[in-house]
Amino acid sequence: VGDVPAASHPTLAAALVRVAGAQANDVVWDPFVGSGMELCERGLAGPYAKLLGRDHDARAVTAAQANLTAAKLARFEVTRGDAFEDAPKGVTLVLTNPPLGHRVGFGENVSEMLERFVDHAARSLAPRGRMVWVSPIPVRTERAAVAAGLRVTYRQRVALPGFDTEIQRYDKP
Repeated sequence: VGDVPAASHPTLAAALVRVAGAQANDVVWDPFVGSGMELCERGLAGPYAKLLGRDHDARAVTAAQANLTAAKLARFEVTRGDAFEDAPKGVTLVLTNPPLGHRVGFGENVSEMLERFVDHAARSLAPRGRMVWVSPIPVRTERAAVAAGLRVTYRQRVALPGFDTEIQRYDKP
């Protein structure tokens, strides 16, 4: 029911959820929530503890809240803020389609921001947590993940309009 520029298509969000898997104890965090499709698809995939979203754009927060409500999901919280602020406690799954570049003005070099975010996510994840996302710079983000102590457990190229990207899954030991 709500949409914002460059938001995920539901099929991409569903693919990310399939790669992530569904665990009943999942505390899911989407730090670039957009319209909330990743959280909606994860909520519909099976039991979870909590769905958490954050976005710097107030329109995105409103759209995500509307979509989660329309999907009849409970135990969600979507707030306005920066992805690099303190992460929610107990995150077991970071699930996101981050800003990829020219479709969303982000105010800094997107590649450097994505590499920094991998490190932030690694520190934010609970032990045995996982991160599943789309990367437009897969070699660089994989290198950042390994440097942050994550294991790369899945890689799949996927073409998005205007981007050659890769779905990646990282697991925290």
